[in-house]
Amino acid sequence: MHALFCALVIAVQPQVSHGQATAPTVHPNGLQRPASVYRHASTAQEGILRGRADLTAAEGEARANHAYAAYVTELAREREIANRTSQVEAWWNLRKLYRERRYGNRPSQSATVQQKTAPSVESAPQRLAPNQFDAEHLVVYWPSALRDDSFADERSEFLRILTARNHYNYGPGSQAHVQANQTRDRMLEKLRGQIRDLSPRDYLATKRFIEILALEANFPG
Repeated sequence: MHALFCALVIAVQPQVSHGQATAPTVHPNGLQRPASVYRHASTAQEGILRGRADLTAAEGEARANHAYAAYVTELAREREIANRTSQVEAWWNLRKLYRERRYGNRPSQSATVQQKTAPSVESAPQRLAPNQFDAEHLVVYWPSALRDDSFADERSEFLRILTARNHYNYGPGSQAHVQANQTRDRMLEKLRGQIRDLSPRDYLATKRFIEILALEANFPG
């Protein structure tokens, strides 16, 4: 009887070894053991050996699943970081686009301060060209619209003011400056009365001539 039991155990051992050597299959959702057609053990020894084999396989499968879970967790973390980075970049791009559309090419505050404090040629007072006013000989070459007799008094007043300029009577607030502005206003009022007799271009050019001529009182003679 004992010999028969040993023979059965020896006959079963290769099958158990074969079952232990079967490798599990890795699936996208983790490690899964292959399907088994095993139903029950023929003997107690076979049941013990199969139980030990299943326990060993279960431990390996659990470790593999834990490693796969850690990999999935790390992958999800990397994707979360990438998504948050994309959101931050998108926010800054939208802010930049908003500022460009709102402010356009407006210079920065520091540039604006420099422009205000730095001397500018364009901000310098304009003066009449030599073919309009000969400052050395005090000769004014009046536009045709101002040669009319109705402007005779203002022409004479301008010449008197320009002649009276000196190092003590020029510039903003001076007597020459105040008188030049008053004469300018009277001449412009008369010019507006003739606006229908002049072309828009001639009217604007004459008006500009009177305004710049009045500024000559800001310079010494």
